[in-house]
Amino acid sequence: MDKKQRFGLLFVMMSLTVTMLFFQNCTSGEGLYDGNSLTDGFITDPPVVFASKASACITPSISFKVGEPVYICIQNAGVAPTYCHALSEDEECTYTTVSTANGWSYKPSGTWIRRFATSTNTANTFWAGYSYTAYATHTDDVTASGQGSFTVSP
Repeated sequence: MDKKQRFGLLFVMMSLTVTMLFFQNCTSGEGLYDGNSLTDGFITDPPVVFASKASACITPSISFKVGEPVYICIQNAGVAPTYCHALSEDEECTYTTVSTANGWSYKPSGTWIRRFATSTNTANTFWAGYSYTAYATHTDDVTASGQGSFTVSP
């Protein structure tokens, strides 16, 4: 084979390979990125948000009394999810990015945890006599969100 024939053969093989890769992604079967939520742009398991009485974040709790700490637990939400909480009847909530710089801790299991206090009237705490809803949005997909509710009683 001379240089022209080798070049022609190489060009045909490359064209065939590119065409096969293109059609692999267009078929209804498995494609190059099938099932991988990090590359297809959609999170298949949304974040899980709940309140717990223990820092281990194993058991969710929905009822707290004044003086008990509230541990907010966020799971399956990525490396820098956004979080907010509000009174359950409120429709507005201001999200902040979860990080160790603003009081959150990160467990190797992929859980973000933050301790909040409960009180009857102290600022920056969950007040007694109210129900709250906590929200979290995934780092990589703003359409993937989760929420959990709990109540603080006197």
